[in-house]
Amino acid sequence: MIRDADRGSEVEPIRSTVAENILKGRIKGFGYRVWSEETSDKLKAEFAERSLKANQGEVAISAAQTKAVDFTILGEAKFKTLSAKLAASGINVKKYVLTSWSVKCVDGNTGEEIYFNNKIPKKQSWPDEDAAIEDVGQMIGSEFSKEFFDQHLLQLTQVYQMQVVGLPSYDMGEMLKKEFIGLRPVINVDFRSFDESGFSLYEVEFSGKRSNFSKLINDTVVKPLNSKLGNNCFKFSSAHGNVVKINYQAVAGLSQNTVIAKMEEMPPASLVDATPLRLQDLIKTPETLHRVEQVNPQLTSAGSKGSVLGGEDAKNITKSF
Repeated sequence: MIRDADRGSEVEPIRSTVAENILKGRIKGFGYRVWSEETSDKLKAEFAERSLKANQGEVAISAAQTKAVDFTILGEAKFKTLSAKLAASGINVKKYVLTSWSVKCVDGNTGEEIYFNNKIPKKQSWPDEDAAIEDVGQMIGSEFSKEFFDQHLLQLTQVYQMQVVGLPSYDMGEMLKKEFIGLRPVINVDFRSFDESGFSLYEVEFSGKRSNFSKLINDTVVKPLNSKLGNNCFKFSSAHGNVVKINYQAVAGLSQNTVIAKMEEMPPASLVDATPLRLQDLIKTPETLHRVEQVNPQLTSAGSKGSVLGGEDAKNITKSF
């Protein structure tokens, strides 16, 4: 954005496509792609509207929440005009002086401002406005490097959102949170909000790639939970950017209390990727062997002879997991 320094806040800043395009060219030179936020928002709104007209409410919600970009760069430059009359010729000469510029970069996954800077250049002026704006684009672009974005894209952990639709109680939400805690790539889980009539929100700090997070949720949470319950109550419904969505649907003949009891009594879902050696150390009774086999039939078939714990002990250890 370009702002007139003399008039300041009296006038709205003007968007500079020249400076933007120079910055875009630099970003594309790093091997990344550039998104038009306005066009993306417009397309999402149109798709959501068509979905609502076709009575596809969930599709419309997913479309509205789709995130297109990983990073957004915002910059503003302030100029003022200086005029001088040449004594010899009487000609008026105009110069464009850059008084200040600021820039920040926002992480689209978390909203965190991962970079910000302000500069007041010294003794820089240009004979025309276009040349000034072009140089400003170059200066802002020089603030960023390929390594800067790589560092944030390839960070050791990232925070992902998991939206669960249809949880009938807060207690079940807490039980679902406990299923995450034992998963090896999961660093932290925050049960942010509960809504019986809408989304319940979890924030999961995960050490791995985005595609691996979706696979982890589906293979080591959704499928084992359905195996525990003996019904496909949980369904992995969508994955967009750093947001995954799971639907919970009550099954006839399976009460809420029964679901919670099964979640408490069965071994944790983290055992789905446990090694045979770990299972052999844990399994002590045929009763719990049967329970572990429901979560992880491949590994227990390798010759384990018991279970984690039996009866009330298994229920207590899962509660405090």
